[in-house]
Amino acid sequence: MATKQYFGYDENNDDHDSQLHDWVNSTGCGVIDEEDPPSECIGFIESQFARFGIPYIKEIDEVCVVGGRAAFYTMGTLDPYCTMFGTSDVDFTSEWRENAYTVTFPWQEGQLHNGVVFPEEVNPGNLETYRFLPGADVERFNQMMSHPGLEALPNGTGHLIGDLLSGEFNCVDAVSAIEADTEMALMHLCRKPTGEVDYKRMLAYFELAAWATFVWFCGPYGRKFRYNNHEIFNVCAHEGECILSDGCVLAPQFYKKEARPPKSCFKCGIASWCVEPTLILDNAYNVCEHCTHDGMKAHPMATCGSKICILSECKHHPYHHMGGAGIHHAARQRGMLNQAGKASGVVPTLGQATKDEKKFLKS
Repeated sequence: MATKQYFGYDENNDDHDSQLHDWVNSTGCGVIDEEDPPSECIGFIESQFARFGIPYIKEIDEVCVVGGRAAFYTMGTLDPYCTMFGTSDVDFTSEWRENAYTVTFPWQEGQLHNGVVFPEEVNPGNLETYRFLPGADVERFNQMMSHPGLEALPNGTGHLIGDLLSGEFNCVDAVSAIEADTEMALMHLCRKPTGEVDYKRMLAYFELAAWATFVWFCGPYGRKFRYNNHEIFNVCAHEGECILSDGCVLAPQFYKKEARPPKSCFKCGIASWCVEPTLILDNAYNVCEHCTHDGMKAHPMATCGSKICILSECKHHPYHHMGGAGIHHAARQRGMLNQAGKASGVVPTLGQATKDEKKFLKS
């Protein structure tokens, strides 16, 4: 059985790289500039203790900081995508696999040709696209507020934060990370009637602080902070969208989104097996066989340019106008047995050929 030929960009492409994780791995730091929750966030955390009637005293303020750090570390390093999949006002989109993106950088002097900078098409495997959704953070904030608790956070983020607080990653739990005075004050709040310390209840304080931090960051109260401390949020909030490629967050003025499949011919938009990077004016462009040989007659026995193709679905194929029947004619004319016959002189005569075959043979 013949392998199915593919025209568009493969949605199941396993070569797509996680740009944010690459960012974290290459820089050694998270995508959020700050590691500690700001005072506004601490105030929000304290308000949630009051909301749920949980005893809180100033002596355990460090609990809010440690819980907040766990949430920030998760959002910035462990799972930098968790704030952009239906949780805030910026969403990761699938536009990178649906459109071709060309970028121009003002510092790309190597691509200058007679004073003009020619755009470079981004490899979709190294590209991510993000879009701003004004006001979406309010709706999503309300949803998370009505479903409190780490386990209720979207995308399984709460489980990741919970593992971090319990010491699953670095063998140091949240209780061990606080000062002795804070620990004593927290133990006093978490004693059972028998006098024993309830460790699960102590850990629940940190979990509530981490949950509140995540909700605060993604919601309307954290807008200014995330816009100022997360580059993707910053660019999207001011420009409406952005792309991320090879560690660079680019605003729309530095790229062009073209309504054609990625890796398709930049001239005609065909996405087919024959599209190859072609050097034009010191820059590589994806060009199909037809446009590479535009204006030149196809080579003998070739369908397009210098290549043989049986995909009559392509608009450049000589049998394209025949619809489904074109596939049969293309396969018969370009099959190996027929080519062997031509080499031996056994070819269909014009008298035996169909009208369309006559036109093709004469060409």
